[in-house]
Amino acid sequence: MDIEKLLNRRSARKEARKAKKKLAKVVNVARVKKVNKAKATEIADKVRKELEGNDSEEEAYFKELKQAKHKVLKEEIDVDDTEIRKYEKLLGLNRKKTKNVPQSIVEDGLGGEYISELIYLAYKEDIYGRKIDLKTGKVVEEGSTTRALQKLEELNKNNPAVAEERFKIGKALRGTVNRLNERTMVSGIKTVEELFNTSSHNDVKSIFYETFLKTTQTVYALPDRLVMEYAMFIALTHVNVSPEISSHFVESLAIHLVKEMDSEKDSDDKALENATALFCHLYNFKVIKAQFLIDLMTKMRNYAREKTVTLMVYVITYAGTNLKKRAGIVFQNFINESQNFFVKLPEAKKTSKMKFLIEDLLGIKNGVISSITSKFDESQLDYYGKLFKTLIKGTDHKEDELPFSLDDILHISERGRWWVVGSAWKPTEDKVGKVEEKKEKTSKFDSNLMELAKKAKMNTETRRNIFCTILSSEDDMEAFEKLLKLSLKGSQEREIIHISVVCTMMEANYNQYYSILIERFCHYHKRFTMTTQFAIWDRIKELGNLKKRQRINLAFLTADLIQMGALSLAALKVVNFGIIDVTTTAFLRRVFYRLFSKSTNSGLVEMFKKLIKSDGLKLLVDGLRLFFEISMKPESFDEPDAEGVIKKVDLVARILANAD
Repeated sequence: MDIEKLLNRRSARKEARKAKKKLAKVVNVARVKKVNKAKATEIADKVRKELEGNDSEEEAYFKELKQAKHKVLKEEIDVDDTEIRKYEKLLGLNRKKTKNVPQSIVEDGLGGEYISELIYLAYKEDIYGRKIDLKTGKVVEEGSTTRALQKLEELNKNNPAVAEERFKIGKALRGTVNRLNERTMVSGIKTVEELFNTSSHNDVKSIFYETFLKTTQTVYALPDRLVMEYAMFIALTHVNVSPEISSHFVESLAIHLVKEMDSEKDSDDKALENATALFCHLYNFKVIKAQFLIDLMTKMRNYAREKTVTLMVYVITYAGTNLKKRAGIVFQNFINESQNFFVKLPEAKKTSKMKFLIEDLLGIKNGVISSITSKFDESQLDYYGKLFKTLIKGTDHKEDELPFSLDDILHISERGRWWVVGSAWKPTEDKVGKVEEKKEKTSKFDSNLMELAKKAKMNTETRRNIFCTILSSEDDMEAFEKLLKLSLKGSQEREIIHISVVCTMMEANYNQYYSILIERFCHYHKRFTMTTQFAIWDRIKELGNLKKRQRINLAFLTADLIQMGALSLAALKVVNFGIIDVTTTAFLRRVFYRLFSKSTNSGLVEMFKKLIKSDGLKLLVDGLRLFFEISMKPESFDEPDAEGVIKKVDLVARILANAD
């Protein structure tokens, strides 16, 4: 009986909860229903009729109607609120009034503050000062290019820790520059590298530029030797530390130089001449491209003032010889254009000094510029050039010239710093289509080739470019040159070897094209040899997971690379000869059969004696000796041309037997 009462009580509670939910639903409906639609429609019709008529008191009457409408709406809201409170009391609720404004009231113009808040929340400002639409993620209002820097400066302005850190960086760099000479170059570079690795990159770059700028802002012309030392130090920083520093320096100095020339207030000091000479020697040390200097000279010429023409002649004096060697056609075209420009220049603009400079320029015939370049002692440049090559000789990675032009620097606000990885640049909406269209037009690979790259799981742009370049080249030399022109760095560069190995294993029949290509890269630089060795090791460790065709191609690739000297026999040291299985045995037999069939006796003797002499490869020597005794017996060869290989096997076996 107690159980029956308990069940009845639970059932009653359940019904009560259902009734309460229904009542709550009524409250929610009542909360939403705020306006009497019939009255609102009637008032709207009256307003429309009044607007259609041409009553002279239209504006005043419309205002009166609007006030009446608002009054009616407020009355209806009060009625609804009374009803809501009634049901809340019945339900035992004590809810606070919501701040949400119903849509009907917003449409009637009563939710102004609410709408303003929504508009404010619909947009946000990113870290670069641009207004972003939260729904679309698109830029609504472009921010100033300097706004982000201003924000950073504001944050750091009153930060004592940042100020102290910048002071330490500045002190270290000033000391380095003040003591700079050919004997302190190496220690100076180490100082910059240490600062760059342990401090804020932006602080190091900006203080590095400010330090050198102060050294060039003098009333007298700096000695040529000193300017060349400065330029060589910046070039060493570009190669040994980071191109970020050199690119920031060139960008900032170019903007400063152009700004000074734009001011049209030519001073008698030699600050601009020193900066121009520094640019020239940066070109001589291959930090900037020839086109950068040509653009700079063109801008100087177009100002057509005594100071700027003097600067243009400075460039020819200090960099003319190398411009003629490296970019002869472009330089000659500039000389011809300049001669035509000055011939047509009005006489009123020609001062006595300008006439003298113009005569020197007009005197250039058939590209002979010795009359101008003879003012500079190029033997000093030759000396510092040799010293520079000596200092970077042991560098594993040599940086290319900075890729941007003067025009790119002067239009950073529109184009962004595209040469900086991760540079924040987002084209405006009207330019997106043009950018995408340009990309489509410049696509240099066939659609079938791109589809093949997709099937081969080349899932990044870099991998696709390497893959398509390798497969679309006529021969290994063309592929080698094209891949170098991609100017890949670090891990991207290592993809060249990995993709070449993948292509080898994808082929139905072994293609020696890939081994020759890999061999070219291995002989080009030792870093490719290490990458190749690791790539082969990874595949040898996974032999059991490869198909038979892939194992055969890998064996032939390994043999060819060893035979051509791209790899040594140490590439086989990952094989565990103590627990060797059938798959690995077959792989090694193919490697050695191809290696012996393609190598001479003298080549094999040199190859295996070099292996024996290495103290760290004794386990490999013992393993190979065991392998040759068990798996490379003469009777195990059934190939038709095996006689010559058998003799070479005996030769190698004797060498290994005498290893002890």
